[in-house]
Amino acid sequence: MLEGPEEADDYTWYRIRVNEEDGAEGWVASDFITEVQGTTAESQPEESDGTASGTDVTPAAAGEFEVGTTVVTNDENVRLRSEPTTDGDAIDALTEGTELLVTGAPEEGDGYTWLPVETEDGVAGYVVIDYVEKAP
Repeated sequence: MLEGPEEADDYTWYRIRVNEEDGAEGWVASDFITEVQGTTAESQPEESDGTASGTDVTPAAAGEFEVGTTVVTNDENVRLRSEPTTDGDAIDALTEGTELLVTGAPEEGDGYTWLPVETEDGVAGYVVIDYVEKAP
């Protein structure tokens, strides 16, 4: 973490740097991050020039979810959206433990990684990858 915590809009925010080639930086709500032991701002690359505008991916490992994999939601009110963006229509608010079938490769949008899925009833949409895990 580079800065924080900062309180705004009913969230606690931290400025982070994505550990990728471009070193993108941005603010993320504490609800969507987990501290990794031994990782500090000092162990990260030098400060960027400030031209990055937010994070481009979420922490979940996108490679975990292949087409045909069954996943379950790991939180309440997980939004199933019509498009891989927060601007996409909310088709449903899924309860924790809802089973979904992965139908395609993850896509990036609005600072999140979105997973294309289908419900048991055949309703297709996208969920943020951080809110699903492989079914037991």
